[in-house]
Amino acid sequence: MIDKKKLMVFYFAYQEINRIVDLSKYNLTSNQQKMLFSIDTIDEITIKQLLQILDVSKQALNVACRDLRERNLVYTGPAKSDKRKKVVYLTDDGRKLIEKIEAEQLNFINAICNSTNYNWEDTMKKLTNSYLEDIQK
Repeated sequence: MIDKKKLMVFYFAYQEINRIVDLSKYNLTSNQQKMLFSIDTIDEITIKQLLQILDVSKQALNVACRDLRERNLVYTGPAKSDKRKKVVYLTDDGRKLIEKIEAEQLNFINAICNSTNYNWEDTMKKLTNSYLEDIQK
């Protein structure tokens, strides 16, 4: 059974990983960053799946999606596996942008992993402590 402290570690470690990238320098909201990450990670992701992942209204997703389309970061089209499904794809610019963001996150995570000798539990605790210390400033 997972105790409350371990749950806290997972939650705050996740927050720390997301916090380290200044999305404003990319002119992105956190939902847009999550969209780009999801589109990059999940093959043939549908609007319905994005709604579930982001847990936002259709209207909020449409606004975010429209902005990303206007900036040539994503486009929608039929799925390759089933032409009846409408899916969201990254453009080359969208792929370059999410790779830049992920590189920042991975550099940060690798530095912490190196400092803990890749001990998963110590890494998670260090991420959590970093997040908590920063929000208490």
